[in-house]
Amino acid sequence: MRLSKAAFTIAMLLALAIPFLALAQTSGGSAGAAQPAAPAPAKAAPAPAKAAPATAPAPAATATPAKAAPATTSAPTSAEPAKAAAKSKGKETTTPNASASSKSIVGEVIDPACWVINGAKGEAHRDCALACAKAGQTLAILERKTNKVYILASSRPGEDPNKDVVDYCGKAVTVTGKVFTRGGLAAIRIASIEPYSASAAAVKK
Repeated sequence: MRLSKAAFTIAMLLALAIPFLALAQTSGGSAGAAQPAAPAPAKAAPAPAKAAPATAPAPAATATPAKAAPATTSAPTSAEPAKAAAKSKGKETTTPNASASSKSIVGEVIDPACWVINGAKGEAHRDCALACAKAGQTLAILERKTNKVYILASSRPGEDPNKDVVDYCGKAVTVTGKVFTRGGLAAIRIASIEPYSASAAAVKK
């Protein structure tokens, strides 16, 4: 009986263990089926790029030496201009005085500009000569024999040389005065003037 109870106990344990074993097998199979597939092997890494060929270093630029600035001459001292001025002063040439002589001239009072440009003279040109004289034109004496022109000159700077002559514009006159010549130009500083008279001139001869 004891063996029978023992056998019964074993049989009961086996009966209880069998379902557990079957369940363990079932869960083991499903666990094996559920396991994820092994990952695919990774692609091989690309071959490393070839190293670029080493380039030779560019030659260093050589600096062009700067040209030396031309030497500047020193400014002359204040004494030098003074010496130069003294030398030039010593070399100054004075202009000689114009040649002068007293002379009597028979001629006509004219406007020298109108005479030189247009040959205008005489009574027909009197009004024009008067207008030019009032405007500031210096009058002149046109010598009858030579057609030489003597510009009127005043005794003092700024004095009007026409003041004693303007009334004789376009008329024949006899003038006496001091004649000055320089560089081809002649001028007369009148001491006296009077209307020309042929009969009086004949008597004087």
